Amino acid sequence: MFIHYGYKHLVFNCLVQIVLGLLLELVHKFWRVGLVYLLGVISGSLASSVTDSFSLMCGASGGCYALIGAHLATVIMNWDIMQEGWLNNPLNFISSGVVRSILIIVLGGSDTALAIYDRFSNPNGKIRVGFSAHFGGFIAGLLLGVVILRNLKVEKWEKYFVCNCVLIFLLFVVATILFNVYCYRINECPACEWDI
Repeated sequence: MFIHYGYKHLVFNCLVQIVLGLLLELVHKFWRVGLVYLLGVISGSLASSVTDSFSLMCGASGGCYALIGAHLATVIMNWDIMQEGWLNNPLNFISSGVVRSILIIVLGGSDTALAIYDRFSNPNGKIRVGFSAHFGGFIAGLLLGVVILRNLKVEKWEKYFVCNCVLIFLLFVVATILFNVYCYRINECPACEWDI
């Protein structure tokens, strides 16, 4: 979480933490956003350990993608409020759920595409930086953002949705931990030969 591989990685993570983290903290308080962030780091690490265990894990991508997922969760949970008068006022249009969703998808998608490209563009290279933490962090942020962050207007369907999000997240954590305990590949790790 405190080391990064390359300046692009560091700049993107800092921008996400400053922009999205600050926006979320203004509405939902720092401790809620911090909890989502830390659980996103852990979830990203668990996802990476299951899907690409011999790649290099560095950076705060799990936490940053948890912030991206949490931002999308707040858009989903507060969609009706964000869409009020969004076509009548330019400021409402910019802060509408549609525009926020598009920006989140473009931001997260472009960085993930770059991470996947960097991972597979040099298959014979010694250092293989993983990208699975992006997906694990995003899923954690999306699920936990619904549960932990404040909902401005609670509707009946959202209560069931929150319960399902908790259940899915707990299943993810238990499944990845059980996989690491019982199914971890014990063969020699090629990462042990890296000279960084």
